[in-house]
Amino acid sequence: MVTVTIKHDPTNRELCIEAKGHAGYGKRGEDIVCASVSILMYTLEQAVYALHESGGLSGEHEMRSFFDDGIASVACKCSAPEAHAEAKKIYSTIESGFLLLSENYPQYVRLEAYT
Repeated sequence: MVTVTIKHDPTNRELCIEAKGHAGYGKRGEDIVCASVSILMYTLEQAVYALHESGGLSGEHEMRSFFDDGIASVACKCSAPEAHAEAKKIYSTIESGFLLLSENYPQYVRLEAYT
């Protein structure tokens, strides 16, 4: 099972989505649920990287991404309220994708949200 954790700290303007595990829906390399999780995480990484490149992120760890076998994490800290609003839109869109996956494949994807 893939567990997706969504964290949002509005006080510090920090957001993070982390996915851990393997769905087990299909054979390794042919698992459509794992592929869906991967593409959502890679899309998030690209969108946050674009925000980073535009100067909208701040701090020592303004953008962190980590991809390894069965673990993916993308986090950011925004420098200003406008950038935070933009990042929240990005993360909300990705969260919607994970919500759909968890509703359609509940035995393979679990969604946990923390604010």
